[in-house]
Amino acid sequence: MTGSAVILGAGDAALAAAALCERCGVPVAGLLDDDLELGASVHGYVVLGRLREATRIRWIATHRFVVALSDPADRRRWIRRMAEAGGELITVDVDATASALPASS
Repeated sequence: MTGSAVILGAGDAALAAAALCERCGVPVAGLLDDDLELGASVHGYVVLGRLREATRIRWIATHRFVVALSDPADRRRWIRRMAEAGGELITVDVDATASALPASS
C-alpha cells in the first residue's frame, strides 16, 4: 500500500511520528484522537475523527497507520485491533521525550 498515514493519537509522540513520516516521504492525512474535536488542527495536522474510526473499512483500504498513544496498554490494544482489521501499520521509532516541533534556526 502506498497511501498516506493516519496517526492514532495527538500528543507529543503522535506529532513526532507524523514529522518522521513526512521526513521519510510518507504524507500524513491527519490524526485520530478521542480528546479533540473533529477538524481541530494540532501543529498543522487535522483531527480526522475518533480512534474507533480507524478500523472502518474506508480507512483500512486507503491508509497506513501509526499507533502513537502514550499509554502502553492502549498502544498494544490498538496495534492488535489494527492488525486484526487488516490495517497496514507503520513502525516509527520515537523517543518518548522527542519533540515534534521544528528546531528554530
